[in-house]
Amino acid sequence: MLTVLADECVNRDTIFALQSVADMTIVRVQEAGLTSEPDETVFEFAQKHQYVLLTFGKDFGDIRKFDPKNSFGIIIVYVENFGRNALIAETKQFFESTVTESLRGKGYIIEPGRVRSFP
Repeated sequence: MLTVLADECVNRDTIFALQSVADMTIVRVQEAGLTSEPDETVFEFAQKHQYVLLTFGKDFGDIRKFDPKNSFGIIIVYVENFGRNALIAETKQFFESTVTESLRGKGYIIEPGRVRSFP
């Protein structure tokens, strides 16, 4: 079972769509009592609870502060060039086609039409 911590910036439509992905649970930052907490606190919470972190915030791509090697996965969606429906569809497709074990210790950036991994 994959548990994903959805950062505060992840919109409700995306969260709603991801709730239909099999063997995946979504925990919103707000539900975890982390509303308005700094990114470092959100990252530490995800690590502690072994959650994959889903965010629209590019700051989580700074591996000096948020090293994916110390995580259960960091997924960053670059929302600028996405339309609403494409953003939801490509994010959902990523999780549907990804093996949970392949996320651990890695970061991924989802952009229109492609997914990049880091570091």
